[in-house]
Amino acid sequence: MVFRHSRVVPSIFLCTSLIATGQLSAGIIFNLNYLDPPSAGFNDPSEGPDRKATLEAVASYIGSVLELEGEIDVNVEESDLAGVGRMATGTTFFDASSPGFKPGATLRHLREGSDPFPEDPDISLQVDFGFTFNSDLGDPAPDEMDLFSLLLQQMTRGLGIQSGSRADGSSWISDSSPGAFTIWDSFLQTGGGQPLWNDEGVFLGTTSDLLGDDFGVVFTGSMAVEEFGFPLQVFTGIFLFEEGFSLGFFDFAFPGSPIMEPFISVGMKKREYIAVDLAALRDIGYIALPSSVDHWELLD
Repeated sequence: MVFRHSRVVPSIFLCTSLIATGQLSAGIIFNLNYLDPPSAGFNDPSEGPDRKATLEAVASYIGSVLELEGEIDVNVEESDLAGVGRMATGTTFFDASSPGFKPGATLRHLREGSDPFPEDPDISLQVDFGFTFNSDLGDPAPDEMDLFSLLLQQMTRGLGIQSGSRADGSSWISDSSPGAFTIWDSFLQTGGGQPLWNDEGVFLGTTSDLLGDDFGVVFTGSMAVEEFGFPLQVFTGIFLFEEGFSLGFFDFAFPGSPIMEPFISVGMKKREYIAVDLAALRDIGYIALPSSVDHWELLD
């Protein structure tokens, strides 16, 4: 695994696990652009090195799971320090020039071999360090959030597991009607069998459908359905629709505690994908190996 840092370290960092095993091919190159001021967030003089090492470990894990070569440009935006609202946000960019279901910039960059949005990063990531995290790779204390778990979740959103829907079924990606939506959205329908959008980006449901009134919202990707034998329940929000959050996770009651469930609690450590996460990545267009952070190998 290769990391390129800007604004902080003007050199290329090779993940030691690759050097030790002799894997000299580039695989996925992560261009990590840290935008914090010199003394805050990921550039904090005391905790910054551990925070960066944790993000690099997350990127290494993602690279071990995705059987692809190419580059991923990540803007690690200026950190928030307020300790309120979302602990972290991760997103990718989508083509808003026409309606329909769109792959994100990260997937396009890897699959097409060229940067579809050269003026923008593939992934934009921000962390609120006003919350209490364990900055390193050790276990979180009972009152700490696990930084690795949170970064893995939000980097996975940056791979494209997110919804482009507003509360009324229109698109936040584009202002047009019909709108642009994500590949993830193409697999969403109500539990009663009503697709939420057609291929042209026309909203087919109702606002109450987005809140789960028609037997919930389910993910119907073929890989996920083949893996589990049934469509998978999707998180619709708590009492109200939250743009950029609702419809972008599996329901928090899903067994096995996937990375892509909406909440990570203090003391909780989730540092590997489970089958549902991998199936979703395959369904939206990635080649995802059934590997874990513990084994880092192709399993039977």
